Amino acid sequence: MIADNLEQGYAKRIEQELHEQIYSELISRSDFEVPDAMVAMELEGIVEEAVRSFAYRNITMEELGLTRESIAENYRDTAFKQVKRHLLLGKIMDQESLAVSDDELEDALNEMAENFKQPVEEIKKHYDQNKDKLEFFKHTLLEKKAIKLIIESSKIEDVEPEKAEAADNENEPAALED
Repeated sequence: MIADNLEQGYAKRIEQELHEQIYSELISRSDFEVPDAMVAMELEGIVEEAVRSFAYRNITMEELGLTRESIAENYRDTAFKQVKRHLLLGKIMDQESLAVSDDELEDALNEMAENFKQPVEEIKKHYDQNKDKLEFFKHTLLEKKAIKLIIESSKIEDVEPEKAEAADNENEPAALED
């Protein structure tokens, strides 16, 4: 049981890392204007999530020496990249006419229920009462399909991380292999 959980966690981490590398590569190869209003909306969402996270842990921003403005300043670049990623994936979704089937939605809801250890009926009820959240969830599934399409149509190469050699002198940093 523990080994299965560790293996699933490791596989999930590898998948997330691959996705991040793909996003970084897509963004670095794309030069287009990103609407300031979209970045501002994304940034506001990041700030609101931070505020909710602090409140959940019964911590105030003031206790950490933070303000909404300082959080926004720290995460402006993240918001810009997220908007760019959404726009790029949106373009792929449109070009490929990607859609979420009823079966795919059902599978995703069942997986969510399993992950949260809740009955699937409760998850469905939540989304039935929050149609905007259901649309956001469907959009997230479409983005995953777009990323899967990119992965399937790309050459992905596994690379072993470089290992540091032991330094001859304690004061010298370890050299990386070429």
